[in-house]
Amino acid sequence: MAKMLRRDRARQYFADAFLTNKIHHSGWSHKAKRPDHLNAYWKLIRTATDFGMRIFLAPNLGETTDAFDRPFTIGGQFCRDNKIKLVSRSFSTLAHELAHAVDHILGGTKTRAECELVAAAAGYFLTCEVFGVISPSFDVRYAKRQGATPQDWQRMEEYAWYVFEEMLIPFGGSK
Repeated sequence: MAKMLRRDRARQYFADAFLTNKIHHSGWSHKAKRPDHLNAYWKLIRTATDFGMRIFLAPNLGETTDAFDRPFTIGGQFCRDNKIKLVSRSFSTLAHELAHAVDHILGGTKTRAECELVAAAAGYFLTCEVFGVISPSFDVRYAKRQGATPQDWQRMEEYAWYVFEEMLIPFGGSK
């Protein structure tokens, strides 16, 4: 069997977890590269600014509700005026919000569930590409909380991959 690229393994894990509710593994891959998280975060900040985004740290972005009217605390927010607001310096949260920005630029999603599914998947793919494959459980649960369904995934999978590849270009290209 040929060796699978990290990004392809991440895509497979996300799809399997989303469609079957089964998580392949619970933590970092034993082969995961662990670069300095802060340096990777600042590289992603530069990527976001290359896309025309302005990044702000905010002590609190408040709460909102999910698709089932359950409250949750907001960790990051993409604003349509090219601002990304974050509560903390988290690579994965910034990757998720940058995926929203790229999606907005491309105009590929229509509903909140689609937007959140694409952002969760593309952000997860980028996080795995930079740091190594991790469990998709948080990202899958988040997308489902926002109303994403298996049918949404089947319709949006290729587009989520395209958003990821666009985000990856400043990191050294796609494929």
